[in-house]
Amino acid sequence: MGQPELYPLGVSVAGFSILTLAGTAPAELRRLTERALAKVADGTVSLPVTAEFALEEAADAHRLMGTRTSTGKLLLRVGA
Repeated sequence: MGQPELYPLGVSVAGFSILTLAGTAPAELRRLTERALAKVADGTVSLPVTAEFALEEAADAHRLMGTRTSTGKLLLRVGA
């Protein structure tokens, strides 16, 4: 079922499997990915970062994801 809190707003949520698309239409997936990354590169779409963690703190990042309280991206820093 859907998300009841979205109904009053007339909003719906849909999804698809990237793995299925990669298997059935890899060229289309590549085209969509290139378009999406271009939107990020030109600033049309931003990817908010909630927190950054050193690679050694990956377990902490994973715990935060498990709480489902972060709304942006979690980054793992590799190296200095």
